[in-house]
Amino acid sequence: MRILLLQFPLQPAWGGAETHTCALVRGLTGGGNEILTVSSNRALVSALKLNGHRARYLWCGWEPTSISALLLFPATLIMMLPVFLFLFLAFRPHRTVCLTLADKLIATPLAKLCASRVFWIEHTRLGRWIFASPLRPWFILNSHLTTVVTHSYFLRNQLLRLGMAIENMKVIYPGTPIPAPVAPREKSSRLTLGYLGRLAAEKGVDVLLNAVAELSSDASTASQNPDRPQLLIAGAGPTEITLKNLAFNLRLGDGAVFLGVIKNKSDFFARVDCLVVPSVEAESFGLTIIEAMAAGIPVVASKIGAIPEILEHQKTGLLCSPGDKNSIIESVQWLFADAGRRQQIVVTASNSVRSRFTEKKMLDAYRDLICKC
Repeated sequence: MRILLLQFPLQPAWGGAETHTCALVRGLTGGGNEILTVSSNRALVSALKLNGHRARYLWCGWEPTSISALLLFPATLIMMLPVFLFLFLAFRPHRTVCLTLADKLIATPLAKLCASRVFWIEHTRLGRWIFASPLRPWFILNSHLTTVVTHSYFLRNQLLRLGMAIENMKVIYPGTPIPAPVAPREKSSRLTLGYLGRLAAEKGVDVLLNAVAELSSDASTASQNPDRPQLLIAGAGPTEITLKNLAFNLRLGDGAVFLGVIKNKSDFFARVDCLVVPSVEAESFGLTIIEAMAAGIPVVASKIGAIPEILEHQKTGLLCSPGDKNSIIESVQWLFADAGRRQQIVVTASNSVRSRFTEKKMLDAYRDLICKC
C-alpha cells in the first residue's frame, strides 16, 4: 500500500506535531507499505531521511491561518494545484494523510479524484484563523470527504462546533515510548521545578515565574538563599527575552535558568522534581505531560483544554487554575507536603500512561484505521 503524508505549516519548526509525524511514519512502515512524506518543514524532512524514510521538501506557499496568508491563498491555490496533481499521478497513493490546513484544502479533492482514501489529523486547537475564516465552508465541505482523527475529545468538540460531522471523526490520543525510570535525584533542600515547551504568551510561563518568586523564602535576597526553589526552563520562542527580563526584575538570580532548546528530555527530567505546565490558553493535548508521567515525574498543569483528559486531580497529577500563580503555589506545596502521597501519584500516573498513552497503542490504532480499513 502506498501512503502519502502531507505537512505544510505556516511556520516550519520542530515540535510535538513533528515528533508525532515521525512516530507515525515509523509505525506505518513495513508490512508492504510504501510511505512518502512531502513537507515544507526542512527539519521534518531531514529527520525522516536521516532515519532511512522517503521524504521530499516542497514549498506550498503560506498556510492560510493569517490575514496576509489568506490574501495570498488564491495565488497559492493556482500555483499548487498542478503540483499536487502531478504528485498524485506520479506516486498514486492508496491513502493520503493531511496534517496541515493548506494540504487539507488543496489536496483533499485531488486525492479523491485519484481514488485515494483521505485522512486528516487534527492536532491544533482551533481559533479565529478557522472560525472567522472565509475558507471555513470549504474546509467543512472537504472534511466530509475524509476520516478526521483528533488528538483529544476537547479538540473533537471544537470541530463539532465548527460544523463537522461526528460520524467522520475518531479520537486517537498521542502516545509516548515508555522510557527507563529516571534515577531518583539526590536529596536536596532545594525544590527544582521544570517547564518544557514553547516560550509563548499562551503558555503562561510568566505566571510560573511569579509563582516561583513567591515560593522563594525571601525573594529580596534570593541570590544569597541556597534553599529557595529553582525553575529550569527548556524551550525557545517569541517571549524568551520578555521572560528573561521578568526573571531579572523578580530578582530570581539562578532561581530561573533558561536552558534553550534541549535534545535529551530524559536528562531534563532527571534534573527536576516536578514538571509545571501553566498554560493560560487551551491545549489540544499535552505531550510533555505524558512524557513526564512516563518518566516518573509528578506534574502540575492548568485545568484547561484537553489537559483534564490526561490528568486526574490529586490522583495522577495536580490541576491548577489557569493564570493563577496562587493556584500553582498551592498545588506545588500540596504535592511536596507529603512524600508518600507524592509517590502514590507518581506510581498511579505511570500506570495511567502505560494503559492509555503508549506509542504502541497509538500506532496500533493508526494501523487499524489507515491500513486495514
